[in-house]
Amino acid sequence: MEAPDLSQIDRNNLPPNDSISTRAIVTMAVSFAFVLVSFAARLYSRLFVVKTAAWDDWTIVLATVCSLIQLIFNSIFIHYGEGRHIAYLSEHPMNEAYRFSNLVMFPFVFCTAITKISIGFMVLRLTQARWMRYYMYALMGSLVLVNGACIVILFAFCRPSPAFWDITIKDAQCWDTKVLTIASSIQGLWSIITDVICTSTPLVMVWKLQMGVNQKMAITILIGFGLFTTGCSIGRVLFYARTKFARDQTWAGIDLVIWTTLEANVGIFAANLPALGFLRRKIEQKLSLISAPALRYLPFFSSSQSSKSEHREILPTIGAGGPRRKPDPYDSILASDADLTSASDHGSNPG
Repeated sequence: MEAPDLSQIDRNNLPPNDSISTRAIVTMAVSFAFVLVSFAARLYSRLFVVKTAAWDDWTIVLATVCSLIQLIFNSIFIHYGEGRHIAYLSEHPMNEAYRFSNLVMFPFVFCTAITKISIGFMVLRLTQARWMRYYMYALMGSLVLVNGACIVILFAFCRPSPAFWDITIKDAQCWDTKVLTIASSIQGLWSIITDVICTSTPLVMVWKLQMGVNQKMAITILIGFGLFTTGCSIGRVLFYARTKFARDQTWAGIDLVIWTTLEANVGIFAANLPALGFLRRKIEQKLSLISAPALRYLPFFSSSQSSKSEHREILPTIGAGGPRRKPDPYDSILASDADLTSASDHGSNPG
C-alpha cells in the first residue's frame, strides 16, 4: 500500500498535538482481563475438575491466543502513534503504525471466526438431533469459507504480499482500497448473522429443557450477553468503511481499534460463560462462613435444590428420543451443588 501523502497537510493550520489512545488502552486492558479470568476458570474446570476437554475447549484456547496476538499488535500500533495526528509522526513511527494497523487484521479475523466455531462445537456436544448437527456443520463451514476468503484477499491485495503492511516497499502493485472495504463489509455482515445464530441456538435448546422458568430466564440473560458482540460487529463495519483509509488514519482509526477489540474479547467471554456454574460453587465454598443472602435472590446463584433434582441425571439430549448420557455438570451454567460436588469428587467424564 502507498504511504500517506503528507504534502497535502496544511502545516499552518495543524490540530493540537494531543493523543486519544487512553480509551483504547483501557478497553484493551479491561476486556482482555475478562477474557483471561473466564478462560482460566473454564480450563481449570475442564482439565482439573471434570478432567476432560472437548473440541470447543481447544478451539477457544486458539481463539484466546489470537486475541493475545491482536492485543500485542494493537499495543505496538498505539506505541508508534495510534491516537495521534499523523502530521506529528516522523517517518519511522508512521511506517510502523501503518504496518501494525494492517497486520492486526489477521489475528482479528482468526479470533472472531474460531470463537464462533467453538460455540458450534459446544452445540454439537449437547445435541443428537440430526438437523441441528447438519445446521451447525454448515454454519462452521461457512465461517471457514468467508473468513478464509478474507485472509486470501489480504495476502493477495498487493504484489509482493508484504507491501500490504509495509508501505516502504516501492513499485508495489495493489488493488483498489474499495476491494478491502467490500470484503470487510461482507465479512462483517456474515459475522453479525452468525453472532445472532450462535446466541439464539443455545437459547432455543435451553427453553426445551425441563427446568424452572426462573432458571431459563437466568440462562437467557447470561447467554444473551453474546448479543453485545453483534453490536460490536455493527460498529466495526461502520467505522471500518469510514476511517480505515482516512487521510489522518492514526487519529481517526482509534475507534476501530476499540470496536474490533470489543468484538473479539466479548465474543470469547460469552463463549466461556458455561464456567460460571463452577465459579459459583467455588465462591460459595470460599465464603462458607458468610451467608450472603442477597445472592439467593438470583436464580443462577441459588444453592437450593429443586424437587426434581434427583431426575437431573437422566435429562434427555435435545432432539433425542431418550437419555443419551449422564450430563456433564459443566455443560450448564446452572449446575447444581450436588452435580458439581459429584464431578469434583469422582471426576465425572461425559460420554
